[in-house]
Amino acid sequence: FTNGVAYTFPEGVTLGSGAYLVIAHDPDFLRTEYGIANVVGPYTGRLDNGGEELVLFNRSWRRMDVLGYDDEGDWPTAPDGSGVSLAKLDPLSATGPAENWTPSAQVGGTPGAVNFPKSGGVPAQPAHHHALWV
Repeated sequence: FTNGVAYTFPEGVTLGSGAYLVIAHDPDFLRTEYGIANVVGPYTGRLDNGGEELVLFNRSWRRMDVLGYDDEGDWPTAPDGSGVSLAKLDPLSATGPAENWTPSAQVGGTPGAVNFPKSGGVPAQPAHHHALWV
């Protein structure tokens, strides 16, 4: 990531199919507070509540994914400072379209877990923190 926040993944970081990885401003806090191991960081910078373009590059600087979010137009407005996160409705949907995003079901989102479990269960509610997850 190079816009808004900057982070370079360490050598050897891989994700299996369906796995999650949290890039956190304070990774030690997330590891101890929520007992999740799939956390890397810290990142530098800050995401803009009013909108930003996030670009994920691979090690060869090939663009792998892009998210240009906003707090206007078709984008949900609740994640703009209310404590809920901008959450992808379906992890298999395209990243770019605003209609594929909604406010998280709880304050702070669901770091390291699926945003909206199909079983109808609700993940444990985390406290508000600075983390980035998709």
